[in-house]
Amino acid sequence: MSTVADPNGKYRLEVSAGTIRLKFALAGYDDQFSSTYGVDQNGEVIVAPATLRMSAWAISGLVTDSSGASVAGAGVVIGDYVGVPIGNATTDGSGRYHYASAFGVPHPPQIIVSARKAGYETAFSSSVNCCNLGTDTVVNLSVRFALNP
Repeated sequence: MSTVADPNGKYRLEVSAGTIRLKFALAGYDDQFSSTYGVDQNGEVIVAPATLRMSAWAISGLVTDSSGASVAGAGVVIGDYVGVPIGNATTDGSGRYHYASAFGVPHPPQIIVSARKAGYETAFSSSVNCCNLGTDTVVNLSVRFALNP
């Protein structure tokens, strides 16, 4: 059985007498469980407030050059849709990068990812919908050799 909270976070759930434990869930947040409560035949139980914590989110991908070779040591910047940086990473020896947020850090609805390394032109992704909770949002980039390094 389930119920939905009103805009103020209040809800009502009618249950049979017995023992209950509630699960609070909302997309994009970690599930929260209540303590166990006993309910008698005529009882009303006031449950302690639940505080939901935003789930962590992550961006990962591969940076390659125009020939398809991986680019190690490239700086990767994750920015919101207007370019304000919100995180960064560096590609490993395989050209892969990974950025994970801390729990509770909100993500913008869209991101732009860029990769930069000396001798290459900076590459930018198009705007990408962010973020897949529980799995990484994958953004691969290809950098071109700079004409005038």
